[in-house]
Amino acid sequence: MGNFRFVIFNNGSVIGNILRSTENLIEVEIKNQGIIFEDQRVTLSEHDKVQNDYDDSMFNQDIQFAIQNEVDYLVLNITKDETELMSLRAKIEEELEAQNKEYYTKIIAKLENEDAIKNLEGILEHADIIMVARGMLGTILPIEKISWI
Repeated sequence: MGNFRFVIFNNGSVIGNILRSTENLIEVEIKNQGIIFEDQRVTLSEHDKVQNDYDDSMFNQDIQFAIQNEVDYLVLNITKDETELMSLRAKIEEELEAQNKEYYTKIIAKLENEDAIKNLEGILEHADIIMVARGMLGTILPIEKISWI
């Protein structure tokens, strides 16, 4: 099964240590509390956090490009809390200063997980626009709660 040590449910809402695995079974010890709903994303990983191929240097290049080309909005996918928004805003402001620009790129916070809902007030305070990913939220929350969000 490779070097996988962790199972990550729904972009990190629930994380488990892989204890043993066979061809047909993976025995997991869950590390944190949370609800695992049907049809959630499940990832096997060597790391105990959500990993992707998008590193900081690529992220900084995107911000440089956005400022240089006076892009109106940047989307912060899988926004978890206001600290991510504050960090992105600081990087935008640094790049504005570096390029000696006054044009301001706004931030869209994309709400796709339970963390975003728990931290909604802080996110609302720091985002310029909110995008609610209803389909994704519908896989982790009861569908009747989505309209209230």
